[in-house]
Amino acid sequence: IGSMIRSVYDIKKSFEDALCAIKYGHITGSGTHIYDVDGLGVYRLIGKIGNREELLSFVPACLKKLVEYDSASKNNLVDTLDTYLSCDGNLMKTSQQLNIHYKTLTYRVNRAKELMEMDEIDGDIRLEIQLGIKILRMLKS
Repeated sequence: IGSMIRSVYDIKKSFEDALCAIKYGHITGSGTHIYDVDGLGVYRLIGKIGNREELLSFVPACLKKLVEYDSASKNNLVDTLDTYLSCDGNLMKTSQQLNIHYKTLTYRVNRAKELMEMDEIDGDIRLEIQLGIKILRMLKS
């Protein structure tokens, strides 16, 4: 669904918004087939950057290390980290969402931090990692 139109001159923008919603809607994981451009959140902004290399430049080096590790070892630490950050670092909530034991999650999060060479994930680096994960998912689809 594109943006609301108030006049015939807004039809083109609404159509372009609808195309954006279709193109990036499935990435949000909404589970439906109807996408609203306003519901795309940060993907709407990311989608406006058309150059793949430019997008990849926003992915922090520490996250790239983790992606390489996952790829080589067939692990899913990036997904674990993404869920952990989405749950605001709440280990209990994250372990329930991932349906894994609390201690398993603690090991995975600590392993991810170790591979990324950081003690804590907070502030701007947290935002950069979350944005980087979204960019990588968008480029993958």
